[in-house]
Parts: sequence; C-alpha cells; structure tokens
Amino acid sequence: EETRGRVLDAAASLFSTKGYDAASISEIAAEAGVSGGAIYSHFPSKAELYAAVYEAVYDRVFSAFDGAIRDHDTLAGQFVGVLDAISVFNRNEDPTLAAFVVGAAGETQRHPELKDLLKPMRRRARRSLSRRARWRGPAPCRLGPSGAHPSHRRTRWRRAVTSRRLPRP
Repeated sequence: EETRGRVLDAAASLFSTKGYDAASISEIAAEAGVSGGAIYSHFPSKAELYAAVYEAVYDRVFSAFDGAIRDHDTLAGQFVGVLDAISVFNRNEDPTLAAFVVGAAGETQRHPELKDLLKPMRRRARRSLSRRARWRGPAPCRLGPSGAHPSHRRTRWRRAVTSRRLPRP
C-alpha cells in the first residue's frame, strides 16, 4: 500500500507537469523510488495508472469540499466555503493537483482509452457535486453570471435591441 501511494503521488506530479504522453512509466518509477515492474504489479497499464490518479485526486478534492460545506446552511455559504477550500488547497496542499484536474479534460479528448476509463468516475463526480450543492433557505434574489435573474437579462437585451443601443456591462 505504501508503494502504491508513492507511485500515485509521483504519477500525479508528473502527469500534472508533463502530461499523459510525456510522463513515462520509467520516470514515474524513478520519482517514486520503485521499479517499472512494481508499477505494473499495481496497475496493468499506464491508462489504468492515470485513472487511479484521477480517482485519488478527486477523492482528496471532494473530501476538502465536504469539510468546507459542512458548517454552511445556505448554497451561497457552501459556495464561498468551496472557493475558500480551493484557495487553501492550492496554497497549502500540492498545487500540481489543480493542474491535473484541469489537464484531465484535455487528456480524455486526446486519448479515447482514458475517456472510457474515466467516464464512470466523471459521472460519479458530477452526481457527487450535485448532491453536495443542497439548496437550503430562501433563494438569493440575484441569480446568473451577470448578477441578474435570467429573465431580467433577457428583458434588458430585448429593450436594447429594440432601442438599438447596447446595455452597459
């Protein structure tokens, strides 16, 4: 189990900094202080190793999110808690994890075998996020990216189009 943990940590770091293609099993083995054979005894392929790293990273991230939202009763409070957790995670934990999370989307587009392996985990992650985002208490009065309810934004744009002037940002 200790060897597996070292391999996962080394692989996460190298996949984050170099990407899936450039990170070789021999580099991961050297970084973890094990042989390539030791890696293959735990993971049948490089893609399976990547999937295991993906799962471990998301477990750490969601664990941090759980801790961040536990004490908040409103969706807004939970959202702020998650943003704070992300900030703390990137500063105090391993900052390469954020690079891994961002890079995983691109890697799955370039490598169909990764897409197939990660699909169940990505689905589980989305469901997990939606379960965590519980709407409690009254709805905030301002919704949407522009700070207004979507129907108010549509009305503003309709007025702008009919009057031939664009609304101010």
